[in-house]
Amino acid sequence: MLFRSLQDAECAKQLLASKLPLHLGALSGYKAAFTSEASRRAHQMDGPRWGYMYERNLIDIQAVIPANFGAYPGFDANLIVEVKDEGLADATTPLQALQHIESIVPFIELSDTMLTPPVSGAALVATNLSFRGGIKGAEIPVQATPAFVDALAHFTVRLVDDNQNGKLLGQAQGDTLMGQPLNVAIWLAQALKQAGITLKQGDLLSLGSLVPPLAPQPGMKLDRKSTRLN
Repeated sequence: MLFRSLQDAECAKQLLASKLPLHLGALSGYKAAFTSEASRRAHQMDGPRWGYMYERNLIDIQAVIPANFGAYPGFDANLIVEVKDEGLADATTPLQALQHIESIVPFIELSDTMLTPPVSGAALVATNLSFRGGIKGAEIPVQATPAFVDALAHFTVRLVDDNQNGKLLGQAQGDTLMGQPLNVAIWLAQALKQAGITLKQGDLLSLGSLVPPLAPQPGMKLDRKSTRLN
């Protein structure tokens, strides 16, 4: 799928987003993509972009999912923040951001690009950044302290397959996401405000892939482990 510009892709995203609630349920929040240097480089993007999240396929704690849940399915290790109030869009530092966030949620996002690889950054934007759902871990209550800010930047996430003796599928540190995951939350809240969208309590914000998306295989048993965060 070719687009003459990112503006064309954004227009396609909005048209698709108007139809997705019929299949994916009510709006639950928003997601950021291209928030790591590796992702931007791989898709030749000059900065992050955002899309919509829907509630129907957001699953708590654990789930059994068919490996072929989409045309071109994928999964990745991610983080979600639960919004406390709209003041997040006015935050200028990670510590200020924490005052407007209720909790941090470990997340394995499920995606479907719907397009034959390789897929350009613009094409991903047009597919609403390929969002289909995901599995949420246990909520981690926020502590609005410098120590919590530091923990978010320096925790390590490991994505493993427990059906292959804990085979490591990917690993990254929190600062993979724009140097600090809370920087993504601030960017996303401000980008939404610029688009005329006001965040409200309970909105979910997905902060981007900590490790590059992988294709699911039958029999996988995924586990997302982290250090220094929970």
